[in-house]
Amino acid sequence: MENTKKSTIISLCIVAGFLIIGLGLSFLLRKELTTVHEQGISLGNTEEGDIRFEIETFKCEDGFVEISGWRVLPTNERRSFGTFALLIWGHRCYRLPTEYVPRPDVTDIIGDGNEYVRSGFYSRIPVSELPRRGTFHLYLICRPDTMPYQDYDYSDYYVIDTEKEIEVN
Repeated sequence: MENTKKSTIISLCIVAGFLIIGLGLSFLLRKELTTVHEQGISLGNTEEGDIRFEIETFKCEDGFVEISGWRVLPTNERRSFGTFALLIWGHRCYRLPTEYVPRPDVTDIIGDGNEYVRSGFYSRIPVSELPRRGTFHLYLICRPDTMPYQDYDYSDYYVIDTEKEIEVN
């Protein structure tokens, strides 16, 4: 009887531990996807060639920085990619939370017979989340969806220099 009680308590503790770990990881992943992160990055692997993109919105008004547009990777790239916006100020780099936006119109814009519905992105963050004010340069990072969010080895990413800047006050 005593051993059964101990086994039950141990089992409950193990289950509770897994639940706590699961909730903690869920919180961290949610935070990873919804907050601005300062990080280092080497932009030496910037891709050129048949990557096409358009930044349709890049503005700072009413206390928010807003970015939207689309990007199309090389036609031989068959993996699914997520997109992050990076604001770079000097040697500082801030990765912004960026949402996927369906863009069926991009298929017609490119017009090569491939489907580009998953090419859209959007980001809107309060200026207060950026740790400094100044002129920021916009880059896009396209990461294979199969890679974990904490993986900062950019060798398998596409880095797009949009050549756009914004003044954040």
